[in-house]
Amino acid sequence: MLIDVSTPAKQAAVAAIVGDWIAGCATAGFNAVEIDNLDSYVRSMSRLTADDAVATMQLFAQAAHAHALAIAQKNSTDLVPRKAEMGTDFVVAEECNRYSECDAYRTDYGDHVLVIEYRQQDFTAGCAAYPQLSIVLRDLNLVAPTQSGYVYDGC
Repeated sequence: MLIDVSTPAKQAAVAAIVGDWIAGCATAGFNAVEIDNLDSYVRSMSRLTADDAVATMQLFAQAAHAHALAIAQKNSTDLVPRKAEMGTDFVVAEECNRYSECDAYRTDYGDHVLVIEYRQQDFTAGCAAYPQLSIVLRDLNLVAPTQSGYVYDGC
C-alpha cells in the first residue's frame, strides 16, 4: 500500500497529518525526525514520481523546521542531489556499505550520514572505511533488547 502524494493537494493533506506527528515529536523532546518511504515512487509503477516525493518531503521539512527539529532523508541515493530542494539536514542510510552507497550520501551530506547495517561484514567494513560516520549494527527485525535475536553494536 502506498500513500498517494501525486498532486499538491494530496501532498498538503498528507503533510497536515504528518505535521501533527512531527509536532508531537517536538513536544516529546526529540531533536530530529526521519520520514520513511521517501522512495515509494520507485515501487509505485509510475503512479508517483521523484518530484512528488521531493515536494512532499519539502512540506515535511518545513513542518520539522517550524518546530526546531532536524529532518532526515531516508535512503534514496538518487534524491541526494535534491537535498536543498527537500530541505533535509542529514541522511539515515540503511545498508550503504552493503550496496556501496555511502560515498553517494557523503557527496551532499558530508559526515551527516547515519548508517544502519544489518550484516556483520558490512558493519565491520563500514567502520573501517568511514570512521567519521555514526554506524550501527542492528538485527533486521529491530527487536527490543529483552527479546531473542536482539543485535546492537556501534562504531
